[in-house]
Amino acid sequence: MSIRSLRHLSVTAVLVLALAACGGDDDSSSDPSGSSDLSSEEQAFVDASLEGYDAEEAGLAEADARCMSASLVQELGTEKLEDLGITPEEFASEAEFPEIDEDQAEAVVDRIEKCLDLRALMLAGFAEGGELTEDQETCLSDAITDEIVHDLMVASVRGVEPDGVGDDFFQVISGCMGLTDAN
Repeated sequence: MSIRSLRHLSVTAVLVLALAACGGDDDSSSDPSGSSDLSSEEQAFVDASLEGYDAEEAGLAEADARCMSASLVQELGTEKLEDLGITPEEFASEAEFPEIDEDQAEAVVDRIEKCLDLRALMLAGFAEGGELTEDQETCLSDAITDEIVHDLMVASVRGVEPDGVGDDFFQVISGCMGLTDAN
């Protein structure tokens, strides 16, 4: 998984769906990710990852993208990134990202969940375009749990296929969308 992919990490990376732009203010003073508490070294990585960031193109508010980037930097630590030879500029590039173990991925996603409602973002991504019926929206809302979204995000951060949840999830989604007989 590339660093740029992580910068734009969202549930759509897992689902390959368009994510609706998420609301929220850009006031970092109330940022639950702790990104307002970044060291100067951490801030350099986060700032580099957001240089030229286009919230409309990415489908994610800049404050939310900052949260995601800060979560990753804070969890991995600049020392590890630097030991791997990753500069802030490389962090923001298409360079391949080092493998992240499951515990680190869990911690990154836990941090992201403190500032983003990933389930709501996923549901908004499905609803974008207004093409869902009320029954489809209800089915998706019932089928997509916080736990499922968390597991999908952990797998996405690790750059691996989600164990168990992936196939079942896509079957349920297909059923909700009327693409299969299962519902």
